[in-house]
Amino acid sequence: AVAEKFSEHAVARAIFREAMKRVGEIPDPDEFKVYGGSGVIAKHGNNEIVIGDESILVPAGISESAIKDKYKDLFAAGRAKAYAFLNKKLIGAFVLDDIPRPEAAESVKKLTDIGVGDNPRVAADVARALGIKEFRASMSPEEKLLALEAVEEESGPVGMVGDGINDAPALARANIGIAMGGTGTAVAVEAADAIILPDDLGRISEIILLGRKTLSVIKGDIVIWFFSNAIGFALVFSGVFGPALAAFYNFITDFLPLINSARLFREK
Repeated sequence: AVAEKFSEHAVARAIFREAMKRVGEIPDPDEFKVYGGSGVIAKHGNNEIVIGDESILVPAGISESAIKDKYKDLFAAGRAKAYAFLNKKLIGAFVLDDIPRPEAAESVKKLTDIGVGDNPRVAADVARALGIKEFRASMSPEEKLLALEAVEEESGPVGMVGDGINDAPALARANIGIAMGGTGTAVAVEAADAIILPDDLGRISEIILLGRKTLSVIKGDIVIWFFSNAIGFALVFSGVFGPALAAFYNFITDFLPLINSARLFREK
C-alpha cells in the first residue's frame, strides 16, 4: 500500500483503497517511481517495495525464478495479477477481476450500430460478455501507440477512450482522445481532447454523433455562405442592388450560418 499510495493506475488505487480499509492510515514512500505498463518501485526506510506484473522484474533487478510457478493455480482462471516484492523477495500477489460497467454492453452496441468499430483471458471474457468482436490486451503504452497508428493507417481517423496513466500517450496521439473524467487519472484527463462527466460509457456514442452533426452543420454553413454570396454578387452586378442595399443584404445573410449552427444547441 505504501508503494501504491501515489500511483494513479486503477489497479493501484484499488489496492490502496482496500489497504486503507484494513489498516487505516498509510505512510508516504521515501522514493517512488512508476514504470508505465509494468508497475511501481518504492522505498520506505530501508525497504524496497516492488509491485507489478512480470514486466516489472527487469527494472527491479529481480530474477524470473522468483515467480516461477508461484500462485499458478490462483492465476489459472486468467485473472489479472500483480506481484508484491519486499527487498526482492516475493511476499504475495494480488488477484483482480475486470467487472464490466452496467452500461457497457449497451454502449458497445450503440458504437457498433453507428459504425465504430488487459490481461488476455480477462479481456476475452469481458469482450465475450459485451459482444466485442476484436480486442487486444496486456499492452504497454508504447504498444497502444503502435496499435493506434496501425488502425489509423488501415481505417482512417481513430478515437481513443481511456482513464489510466498508461492510456495518456495514446489519448494524446489519437485523432480524438476521450477520458473518463470521474475515475481517470490527471495525466489521462490532460492528454484527452474530451472528458466524460460523469463516467457513463453511453456518452461515447453521443460524442461521436455530436461530432458528426457538427461536421454536417459546418458543411451546411459553407454551402449557405457560398450561395448567399453568389446571389448577392449577381444582384449587385446586375444593378438590382445599390451600395446601401448590398450592405444590408450582406449584413442579413451573415446571420444565416449562425441560425443554421444554432441547431446544435436545440438538438439533444
